[in-house]
Amino acid sequence: MASDGLTMDAINHVVNVTRDAIKGFRWRREPKKYCAIVTLDIRRTFNSARWNCIKEVLRKLDAPFYLEKMVADYLSHRILKYDTEIDPKEYEITGDVLQGSVLGLLLWNV
Repeated sequence: MASDGLTMDAINHVVNVTRDAIKGFRWRREPKKYCAIVTLDIRRTFNSARWNCIKEVLRKLDAPFYLEKMVADYLSHRILKYDTEIDPKEYEITGDVLQGSVLGLLLWNV
């Protein structure tokens, strides 16, 4: 995938900046650099995307109607089927985007 190369470039950049930051030793009178890494892990990220919010934002962004319709169709009629000890159950899903799907991250960002 094309994004894998970008990810590796970003990781290599962070590693190189970190290496540069720790090279200098104060007792050699070299300038000491500092480096901090901050990460963000949003719990239940993809589960928090509400379909009505996604559709509303697409309308506000004046997305072409065919894209609004395509996204609405993509998000509609989702059923979670699962087994219980008694019998199979179904639950209608009204939110979240599929993690790992082509549109998942894009729709969550919307």
